Amino acid sequence: MGRNILFISGGRRDGNTIAAVREAAAAASAAGATVEIVEAIKLDGVGRGCVSCFGCQRSTEFRCVVGDDVAALVARLSTFDTVVLATPIYFFSFSTQIKGVIDRFYSQIKYEGEVMRSPLSGLRFALLVTSGDGEAESGYEAVRQSYRHVVGYLGADNAGESYFPHCGPEAAEFRRDPERKRQAAAFGTALAAE
Repeated sequence: MGRNILFISGGRRDGNTIAAVREAAAAASAAGATVEIVEAIKLDGVGRGCVSCFGCQRSTEFRCVVGDDVAALVARLSTFDTVVLATPIYFFSFSTQIKGVIDRFYSQIKYEGEVMRSPLSGLRFALLVTSGDGEAESGYEAVRQSYRHVVGYLGADNAGESYFPHCGPEAAEFRRDPERKRQAAAFGTALAAE
């Protein structure tokens, strides 16, 4: 039985990020994985992020108490083997859509004294990033380090990272570029491997 992989795309509805996600997801599926793609921009509440109400911490459930699509998505993360966070770089950081999802990860942790528990511990996460500039100019390293801190904090595993620099403003350019498509497909195939 193949891996169960969730891709969360945080870019434009028809941008480079979702184009890369679709290539990676198709390859993962072809390699035997069960794949789901969520376009975060379509989720109710995605721009809200965490409102710091601490309702999730007063509850025994690992669930955000804000009743919207993002809360429902984050509550399902532990049902997947691998969760791919896919983001364009917007002004040297994650897109608002992906950051809004990541902020809600707070609902997936509980402290018992100094000990943190999370249903996301041991889960595999992966990072897919697109940017208009190159690595040095875009802020890729800041996004990468932030992602690694989140994964480490949760006690999760980093299943891999794939970066697509110098993406033009139109996703059609991405879809016409065989090297970018090959890179995305190779990433998806690697994520599907047991």
